[in-house]
Amino acid sequence: MDSRTLLLVLAVVFVNLLSRFYGFWIITRSSNPWKKGLLFWPAILIQLLMPLPLPKEYPLLKWLLLSNTCLHVFKLIDYYRRYESLSERDRNFKRFFHSFECLYTTDIRKSFVKEGGQVEGARKALKQGLLYLALGTTFLLLNRHFGWWSALGGSPLLDYSTLAAEYYLLCVGLVHLGVGIHRMMGYKVEDFFLEPTRARSPGEFWATWNIPVHEWLRDNIYNKFGGRLHPYRGLFATFLVSGLFHEYIVSLASNTLNGFMLAYFMTQFLFVVLSISLHRFLNSLVPAGYSRIRLTRPFQDLKWLLTVCSVLLPVPLFIHNLNKVFPLHTF
Repeated sequence: MDSRTLLLVLAVVFVNLLSRFYGFWIITRSSNPWKKGLLFWPAILIQLLMPLPLPKEYPLLKWLLLSNTCLHVFKLIDYYRRYESLSERDRNFKRFFHSFECLYTTDIRKSFVKEGGQVEGARKALKQGLLYLALGTTFLLLNRHFGWWSALGGSPLLDYSTLAAEYYLLCVGLVHLGVGIHRMMGYKVEDFFLEPTRARSPGEFWATWNIPVHEWLRDNIYNKFGGRLHPYRGLFATFLVSGLFHEYIVSLASNTLNGFMLAYFMTQFLFVVLSISLHRFLNSLVPAGYSRIRLTRPFQDLKWLLTVCSVLLPVPLFIHNLNKVFPLHTF
């Protein structure tokens, strides 16, 4: 690593650290909401821009710093939104500063929670993490060294499918390890996933996948844009921000601003809206019959299959740029 890159890395780390002090000071000292916003949001923008000059020769390093910056920004925004409703003890700077140790959660309230007696939960998460990592690594080695997917035809769809499986197993494994480590540190953290593979609709899948970010988006974007009264508007804003978030941490890290990440999440918005609209249409068309049919096993299985298709069919959009940051294997 050259000296310029090292200085840029140190600058990003310094700005993220400084943002804790500055953000806390602005949020707690300014009572005027307009003045507070005028001082707070430009600082957030500067923090997001800081990692961008990092050279493209280090996509993994750039991804790490972009991801870390995003987590800092998410926590600061969450604290900015929740400050007035927090208890007095949670407004203490020492607790606020150390809450950033728990980067697992983006909900500032959960960052404050520490308790003992989580040894069993930590061990379970660590075991699950190691199991998923072992499966993902085995799958990856089979692909890289034996190329069995090519023997099965080597079609682009099969290539992307095997690559998606590798990313999924490795990602889930690392997340479970992260949960286990945070529990060992004493943080009361929930599971990252709530059985998304059993989801019966696209909306249910995204509500059970990546729980910390889902809760942040729900509280700070969906509800902010009137999701309860105007659910479609709230959903549009939620998936838009989620797509931009992934463009930031993945597309910018790989220096590939082609909009594929955003396109993937906007297709998910369309699938969620289609699912809700179809459900309402069938419920109004045959209310009594639909209420009975929707509980049957074949219908539930059909909903599960359609959910899997809606999530996986556009997945080449998602992993196209991801593969440039984490080149597990090239086609």
